[in-house]
Amino acid sequence: MKAEIAVIGGGPGGMSAALAASKSGAHVVLMDEYTRLGGQFFKRAASDFELATSQLSAEHRAGEELRKGIAASKVEVLSGTLVWAVFGKTLMLYREGRSFPLEAGAVVIAAGAYDRPVAFPGWTLPGVMSAGGAQTIARTQWVKPGSRILIAGAGPFVMPVAQQVLRTGAEIVAIVEATRPAEWLRYAGSLWGQWPRFREAFKYWQSLRQVPVLYGHKVMRAIGTGQVEAVEIAAVDNAWRALPGTLKRYEVDALAIAYGFLPNIEAADGCGCEMRWDPYGQTWFVRHDSDMGTSVPGVYAAGEITGIAGSAVAMEEGRIAGVSAAEFLGRIPTAEAERLRAPFMKSRRHLMRFADALSECFRPRPGLWEGLEDATTVCRCEEVTAGDVRSCVRAGCSTVKAIKDWTRAGMGPCQGRICRNLVAQLIAEEASTNIASIPRPRIRPPFKPVAFDAMAQSE
Repeated sequence: MKAEIAVIGGGPGGMSAALAASKSGAHVVLMDEYTRLGGQFFKRAASDFELATSQLSAEHRAGEELRKGIAASKVEVLSGTLVWAVFGKTLMLYREGRSFPLEAGAVVIAAGAYDRPVAFPGWTLPGVMSAGGAQTIARTQWVKPGSRILIAGAGPFVMPVAQQVLRTGAEIVAIVEATRPAEWLRYAGSLWGQWPRFREAFKYWQSLRQVPVLYGHKVMRAIGTGQVEAVEIAAVDNAWRALPGTLKRYEVDALAIAYGFLPNIEAADGCGCEMRWDPYGQTWFVRHDSDMGTSVPGVYAAGEITGIAGSAVAMEEGRIAGVSAAEFLGRIPTAEAERLRAPFMKSRRHLMRFADALSECFRPRPGLWEGLEDATTVCRCEEVTAGDVRSCVRAGCSTVKAIKDWTRAGMGPCQGRICRNLVAQLIAEEASTNIASIPRPRIRPPFKPVAFDAMAQSE
């Protein structure tokens, strides 16, 4: 299979890139793991439910417009398709039990992000889930994630999740926010002009005004036998370290965790793209230029893999990347490409003031990882504990790869997506070093589990 431009990811960034590139007349193939376009931002209810567009936020209405635009365009859509390896600009795809290559002239990667895993005693109990998981259950199936649920985290994502959970009829016993409103004031200047965000936040506040909110608190442990039955939280200082004598206990049957996101950089890593360390996100993102070009000619990045900034930024970056990919192939003259990119770049700069302020304000603090009990599992796939990792560090292991070699942490089905950031944080803590100095582990294919017979019989 061949395409002039391959777009990885069917979220806001990917759909925007595909539409922008297709307007040049190029043959564009858009692929996504999900069966329906939209990604994490624009999750839709299952097809059995009727969509009430009047109830959608402005951003989600924009998502519906993108879907309609894709449907009306000549973009070829491969839904339910996994990119399990990348070799240059040849993508190895897995779809409907079959593996096959796609050769592209240019590639736009808009693979999105996933909820940051946070380990604490009891986090592996049934009923403990990511906030994104709770939102997916509530939004796509209209099913309660639990009857009594506590939502804990830091940042604005907590609000839409809580609103969606409430609509299913579940009781939210509390929202536990690690930051305090007083911390937000220093970023007030960056919020000027972001009126759509204010309106959206006000709507969330109205719908959640009956829900108790505890600021300056975090989850300490989940308790239960066979399932989460209670959650202990504690007040924290500005570094999110627990304050003595502040434990509170809530009886629940579900706990949703929302301490930010990590980018899906597997495909970009497979392409050989350079990464940059982000001190606020405490993770690696894809390095890019103003045209969204990566260090690899003909490979472009958009959306959350460049930095966690929200759907509006992802759409602008996707449009820039789509135009740039078409320009790379000679489908658009340089002067015309610059003219097309200009308004998207201007809009992105405006939106990034707000996104950067949020990233700094709600950045994960040291207390989120420090003092993790040795018996707590950090690699769920291989059942490696925090104590196992610390023992290896004391024995001389100083990299995530070394820990993997000694303990198998990161060798399971998730390929380290869940544990590699946790392991790096533990290494930094035990070795008393900056996490940014710990070498980033290279990600090897297959990026996600693929049937071996399909790989063996690849075309």
